[in-house]
Amino acid sequence: MRYLAIYIVSFLVWVGPACSPPPVPYDAGNGDLNSPDVGNTDLGTPDGGASDADISQVEVSSGPVWIDDVEIGLIRACGGCHGSSGCAAGSCFLDDFAVNLEPAVSNALCGSLTVGACHPELIKDQSMPPGGCVLGAFNCLTEDELDRLEAWVAVGMPEE
Repeated sequence: MRYLAIYIVSFLVWVGPACSPPPVPYDAGNGDLNSPDVGNTDLGTPDGGASDADISQVEVSSGPVWIDDVEIGLIRACGGCHGSSGCAAGSCFLDDFAVNLEPAVSNALCGSLTVGACHPELIKDQSMPPGGCVLGAFNCLTEDELDRLEAWVAVGMPEE
């Protein structure tokens, strides 16, 4: 039953943003949503595009982040042992993001890596899950999820 709850929560986290309605345009000039200016894309340049000043203030993610790209796959594949349902080897990295930033002291393979940076190494080495797994199998990440996990490590393991 707890596995069903994990999958339902994982599914809801995954599809939640996709089910959200798009933002409603707002005309700051007169506050009227029915104004002919609603949807106006003029951002202050003659061609309607954003000026250099506008672009410099836009934050662009340089890679995957924990919350949006990495966590959901790990919840599915690792949640039974490393989440709220139980913590194997004292590593509840799914319940507390900060654990991912701590030194990985329990595994010689990871040396001086952090817990988060050690995840892909343990999966590729077949150390995790215990006995190893085939990418894409029920208890393992897919190849795409492993690629995102490695990219997340490469960009410094951002949470958001």
